[in-house]
Amino acid sequence: MKSLILSVAAMLVLLGLSACGGGSSSVGSGSSSGTKVLSYQNPTQSTEEFALVQDSATTSTTLVLDLVGPVSSTAIPACGVAFGFALNDTTQAAWATGPALTNGKVFTLSTNLVEGWVKGASIQGIVANKGIASPAADISKTAGVLATIKLTPVQGGASGTVPLADSGLGTYTDSTGSANGFSIAVGTLSLN
Repeated sequence: MKSLILSVAAMLVLLGLSACGGGSSSVGSGSSSGTKVLSYQNPTQSTEEFALVQDSATTSTTLVLDLVGPVSSTAIPACGVAFGFALNDTTQAAWATGPALTNGKVFTLSTNLVEGWVKGASIQGIVANKGIASPAADISKTAGVLATIKLTPVQGGASGTVPLADSGLGTYTDSTGSANGFSIAVGTLSLN
């Protein structure tokens, strides 16, 4: 239990330190009345990095993005994942309300911890199993979605590229309780 508390505490400390492509698709198709929509071009993902990719649950009003693990031919066991993103222009897009961050399918709901914070232009999150005794069997891309975040278009915003970036908080706790940093490939977000 003490190692779990230390692991989660380490993730929280990392989150606290930073407050401040594939296919393309649009959230909806817009309308003749000038309704703004978000579109997202998935990033090109290297074998070492995690990625933020568009989910098929995207609707005309909400862009749904999934955090997935690295492309790997071997399983990567982990107890938890911490991450953060910066939306550097909130006049074009905003984090969705109710909730902006949800658990994916890798960490089981009966034994996991999901925490998410939206503070201005930033979102930070942790998805984790409780304790290092039962890590997720695999957090690689083939295992599935680690977490989901949602964004909405700002109707009065100027059309164009919306700056969305990895906040540099990516960390996973392995089955020994050690923290391992990672980067997240982020695609191109646009308001149309």
